[in-house]
Amino acid sequence: MSNGVTVILKPTTFKNNEINFTAFSPGGTSLYSNEDYQSAANAAAIVAGGGLGKLNPAQMRNTLNGKLASVSPFIAERTEEISGSTTHKDLETAFQLTYLYFTKPRKDNLVFNANTIRSKAMLANVISTPEKVFADTINAVLNQGNVRRSGPSLAKLAQLDLNRAFEIYKERPKTK
Repeated sequence: MSNGVTVILKPTTFKNNEINFTAFSPGGTSLYSNEDYQSAANAAAIVAGGGLGKLNPAQMRNTLNGKLASVSPFIAERTEEISGSTTHKDLETAFQLTYLYFTKPRKDNLVFNANTIRSKAMLANVISTPEKVFADTINAVLNQGNVRRSGPSLAKLAQLDLNRAFEIYKERPKTK
């Protein structure tokens, strides 16, 4: 395309009413320091959890009720991505959702705080189990204590910053 985007279309005959798409560009969490890593690694999920534009998550569910359109952004180690699935009937809705993830991501303090509280509670339940301690020890040895290769922890959860995650999401080339 004129903007440098390459489109590859692969039609199939086994699911005639299913459309799946993925877009990606170079970048990702590898561009950020260890101090920003948790916010970078969770930025897309934080934005996706907050809704889009003026719509909070509950309003999004109501708006999409009865539609088969799902779109999700993701920031990996070396790429940023957006993918989705839909039907022929709801393709326009999927494209609208994709457009909104690029142009009107939504930062929601209430959703972020609720998800953080829920995550802390879940981690507190498993953090001291023998299985978790064993897995964390093996992981630390194999990855030489690399913060980017270890599992979730309360300390990592405390490093999440909503404002920084939102900035990082908007910095990624896919959102310009």
